[in-house]
Amino acid sequence: MDKIDLEWHKIVNIDELISIENELKGMSAIYVWGWLDMDKEFVPYYIGKSGNLRQRLFDHLGKLKGGMSSIYSTQYSLSKDFTPLNKQDGNELLYVPSTIRNWQDVFLSDKVQENLKWLLKNLMFSWCKTESKDNVDLERLIFNLINANNGTPKVGAKVPGKPELTYDDVSFSGDETLKKLCTKES
Repeated sequence: MDKIDLEWHKIVNIDELISIENELKGMSAIYVWGWLDMDKEFVPYYIGKSGNLRQRLFDHLGKLKGGMSSIYSTQYSLSKDFTPLNKQDGNELLYVPSTIRNWQDVFLSDKVQENLKWLLKNLMFSWCKTESKDNVDLERLIFNLINANNGTPKVGAKVPGKPELTYDDVSFSGDETLKKLCTKES
């Protein structure tokens, strides 16, 4: 099997993402989004795959803005002091869970609006273009590498199963932060 070369795009904020959105239309990719920590280092929150990167990233943005996503504070130390809204499964919520009964809270709560404004302002994205739209194995591998190197056990969507690919099957280039997060621990 030939080695798969993946190049991480530089990490971008929402404004930069919007400026290049047409380049992402129809692109197959593995992507990651998250925020900056107290030291202004990128910390991933979600890892995914898509056959249309533009559509998928803007789906995430729409869900976040519309109160359809839960964001937990205990996963890492963000560069803002948040007042948790409540607890779910022992984790502090910065942002409301996805139920209709909470939509009123999303639009009427000053605390929720303050958290949302900060989250959107500081949201960051990166991705690596792939040849295939079916990237489950690559997603699993990157999920496992980033989780192992980040020390955050809950980053991203749950990607069950062990990847058939190994670290030795893939090489990473591009953004230094993502390359570091995808480096195999010795």
